[in-house]
Amino acid sequence: MAIGAQLPLPRIESLSLLVDGWLQSCAARGKSPRTVRWYRPRLEEFVAWYRRSGTDPIADSFTVAHVEAFLSDLRQRRKWESHPMKPTATECVSGGYVDGFVRAFRAFATWLFEQGYTDDIRLGRFKHRPAKPPIIEPLTEDEVRAVIEATRSVRDRALITTMVDTGLRASEILSMKLSDVRVEDATGTLLVMGKGGRQRLVPIDAHTQRVLVQYKRKERPKPAHPSVDEFFLTRDGEPMTPVTLRLLFDRLRRRAGLRRLHPHLLRHTFATAYLENGGDLFSLQLILGHSSLEMVKRYSHMATGQVLARHKLYSPVAAMKLWSARRAGSSLGGPERSVSRSHRQSS
Repeated sequence: MAIGAQLPLPRIESLSLLVDGWLQSCAARGKSPRTVRWYRPRLEEFVAWYRRSGTDPIADSFTVAHVEAFLSDLRQRRKWESHPMKPTATECVSGGYVDGFVRAFRAFATWLFEQGYTDDIRLGRFKHRPAKPPIIEPLTEDEVRAVIEATRSVRDRALITTMVDTGLRASEILSMKLSDVRVEDATGTLLVMGKGGRQRLVPIDAHTQRVLVQYKRKERPKPAHPSVDEFFLTRDGEPMTPVTLRLLFDRLRRRAGLRRLHPHLLRHTFATAYLENGGDLFSLQLILGHSSLEMVKRYSHMATGQVLARHKLYSPVAAMKLWSARRAGSSLGGPERSVSRSHRQSS
């Protein structure tokens, strides 16, 4: 073989080993550990499903027909089925849950082709209609106030206030370093590490700045060891974890008397309120750290409160006073005939 010639890739038949190779490739190409952890169970579940047929899957087993059969079974699964902590629900898994498997499968199929394990992108001809994202009702002003009043410490008040004021993801607020919280300047900002390792500066309100300063100067515990640099810490000086945050939200939900409360709901609440208060989609995209404007457009249909109120004020029907007091008790056909007559007369 000539010097510099590329060695042929070893022919790996086991799909399970190929999944491991793909995940290692994802990590090597800079995918976050969280993304790799998200991919793994979805591919492993397909492998386990295929093995129930009595054979071990190979690369050629990853076909459109097999993926469609797997997804058909998946759609019939009950929500929380086999979950170690939650009871099985009566309803089936959501369309968004199925969409997650499809995204993982498409990425894996592309990698198989790029590495020469398949002759084409196996799912290139696969047709899948993504589920419509559910409409998530944001918290009302009174509910937000109830959550903040339910806090028992400066840390919790600072954390909740910051999430409502900025729409930060749970992972972003937990990973914030002490130096990222720039509250000593006249205009407070947060340096946030978002998805894909993208950093962004997020502005904060003066009230949020004050409560962050109070926590930083007076209430933040001494770090448990020198390597701890996260801003929000437990009482023991350890970094807060996703479990710590989830337990905090559970306590606040019960104290506030709410039926729903989780970190991403505060993100939705911020985005909706930002638009209702006059904010624009472009600046919202920058604050939330979305890679495209399309991602934030879904929040625009949630900001309906102000639209409904303005419609009552500026409706052309209301302005023309077509529904006069004299006709209020008449049939629906009355005003319509009147408008039609006026059109005939004018023509």
